[in-house]
Parts: sequence; C-alpha cells; structure tokens
Amino acid sequence: MKRWLIPFLILLMCWSCTSDGDPVPEEDCINPPEVSILDVKKATNCTSLDGQIRVQASQGVKPYEFKINDNDYQLDSTFSNLKSMEYTISVRDFNGCSGSITIDLGNDASTLNITNIHTTISGCGSSEGGVEIIANGEGVINYRLGNGTFQESNTFNNLAAGSYQVTAIDDSGCELTKSFTINSGVSFSTQIQSIITTNCTLVTCHDGNNSLPDFTKFENIKSRAADIKSRTQSGNMPKNRTLSQQEKDLIACWVEDGALNN
Repeated sequence: MKRWLIPFLILLMCWSCTSDGDPVPEEDCINPPEVSILDVKKATNCTSLDGQIRVQASQGVKPYEFKINDNDYQLDSTFSNLKSMEYTISVRDFNGCSGSITIDLGNDASTLNITNIHTTISGCGSSEGGVEIIANGEGVINYRLGNGTFQESNTFNNLAAGSYQVTAIDDSGCELTKSFTINSGVSFSTQIQSIITTNCTLVTCHDGNNSLPDFTKFENIKSRAADIKSRTQSGNMPKNRTLSQQEKDLIACWVEDGALNN
C-alpha cells in the first residue's frame, strides 16, 4: 500500500464515526435538584378543595421554581386549594435541570385506597400488557382506565407500552386516580447491548480510546439515549452501517421504557 494512503484511510475511518455530530446527553445535569415533602394537609372529603402540599428542594443550583402537574412554574413551594387526588410536583433549578415527586393527597372522610398496581410487559410493538389494581374502600369498588367506562373487574388487558391512569370509585362516591406505566420489557443486557457493541464500539469510534463518547460504559449510553433513538430511527446512526427495522424498533422501545439497565 502506498504510504500516502495510510493517513487518508485513518481520516476516513474517523470521519465515518463523527460526521453530523455524535449523540449528546439529554441534559448536562450532573447534580440535578430533588424535591421532598415538608408537610401535607389532607382534604376534608372527596369533593372539598382544602388540601395543601408544601415541599422543599435540595441539590442542583438555586434559585428553584416549583410546579404542580402541568401548571406553570412558580417560586412558591406551597400548593393550596387542592382536592383529594394524585399530584406530581416538579422542581427546576437555575440551570434548567429538574426533578419530581408523586404525592397521593387523601382526604379525612374516605377509606378508599389503591394499595397496589401490578403490571405485565407488553412486548415491543405489541399490545400484550396488562394491569391489576388492588384497592379497598366502602362497598363495591369499580374501576376505569383513562376516560373509559367504569367496570367491576380490576384488570385491564391488551395494553401497549405507555403511561396510563386508573380511577377507582367506591359506594361512597369517592374517586381516586393513580398513574402507572406499562413497559415493553426490552432488555439492555440481552437485546440492546449487542446492537451497540456490534455497530458502535468499533476501533476509532465509541470504543473509549478517543475523544468520542465511550459506549462501552452504560451511563454514557443512557445519558444519550434519546438522541441515539432519534439518530437510529432516521438512519443517521451508525455510520456506514445499516440497522434492521427490528433493531431500530428494539432501541426505540428500550429508550421509551426509560433506558433501563436491565
């Protein structure tokens, strides 16, 4: 081989891994803020709007902002005039990093309680998931998935991966809603890792021996999971290689499950 070809080939190999940029972390949040409960005042009954939740934040970078459910952020960490239901309270710090906590605000008049939610995986691209709700309260309890109709059965089947809400109602007329997630069940160790290893952790690419993100380490893959999903779906990644549609689907399902180390 001619000597002048050697540096050219090395440059070509490097370009093939780096053109159009590499997956970047979703957030540069090394120490994200956390939110915790200071005190909770239950609502008087099922329909009253007199509950209150007070939270505090730690870590991250001050000042903090707080929000409840999908409302706007505010400086005040106290939320009043609340009815009995499940709430998600989020904190956002100066850098835009965030954290959240879910709080089940009960009431003093009802014994209705959802004690457990058991889920089964759906499979990637399938609707084989299911959920069983365990609740107690006054008399007969009925259940509703999302905005559907109430039923006496506490199980729902044929569910795809995603986020859901279930509502329980007892004979007193009180309702209680809780959120749950159905995962696809795609495994990083048995399904995703081999795709990354075969296509990305190549010499001069993401092998840990250069300035590129080291994809031999799980934390680097997880922090870039959303971008990896986007680039593999578009065909922009991996360079000079082609993933099958099944491999693309598995990556998407794994990321949507939360990029778990499973």
